Amino acid sequence: MKNQLPALLFISLFFYIVFISCKKENEITDLPGGNLPAKYIDIKDSAFFPASLITVAGTTIVFINNTASSRKLISHNSVFFDSAVINPGKFYTLKKDIDGTLEFHCSENPGSTGSITFTP
Repeated sequence: MKNQLPALLFISLFFYIVFISCKKENEITDLPGGNLPAKYIDIKDSAFFPASLITVAGTTIVFINNTASSRKLISHNSVFFDSAVINPGKFYTLKKDIDGTLEFHCSENPGSTGSITFTP
């Protein structure tokens, strides 16, 4: 039994370390900066869902094209982006660490507009 004690301690310590290192956090927090979860804007039926979004500066915005044709996004203010072509079933990501409102529309349907407000 004395010869087995070091082996049992080693095995116990090994499983303890594995257990602690595999523990996952279940909470996602909205911290300022680059660790923010992404926000999604769905392009569907010539409209944006949601049409307006308010989020923290630095958040990644993902535009997903769920239409049968390519869509070209155009910013009303080219400081944000000039244009972005998104093919069917594909996506475009935008990450801006600024304060302000980004207004955009779809060139194929100029009446299809959207906005993202970035807050500090």
